[in-house]
Amino acid sequence: MHPNTRAAIAYIVSALANGKTSAGVFDYAQCKSYLFSGSVSRSFISLLDLDRLCLISGQCDRLYDQGRKAYVSLSLGNNHFTGYDLNDSLQFCGDVNDHTVTLNELGTATRFSFRIF
Repeated sequence: MHPNTRAAIAYIVSALANGKTSAGVFDYAQCKSYLFSGSVSRSFISLLDLDRLCLISGQCDRLYDQGRKAYVSLSLGNNHFTGYDLNDSLQFCGDVNDHTVTLNELGTATRFSFRIF
């Protein structure tokens, strides 16, 4: 999965689990901060990726990443999430714990950690 998409997923699941948005996320694998602006709710997401200057929008089960021209599905329940990146044919899952998000790419068996700030 593209690093910006992973960061956006971490931001979205944190906002949904914690009930509030933040400024962005720090990706430990990339050693990079990603900033976002917009609104996140269970009914609709409209998020501007300030790194790529593109929108990620839609409902959780069909988010559209305009920067990649790709769809991602996402499901969240009790601080655990699952999803699928249709562009990369990649399933993922993870957990939200306060200001930390862990995302596991099942196809690549790779774990990514994010700090929400």
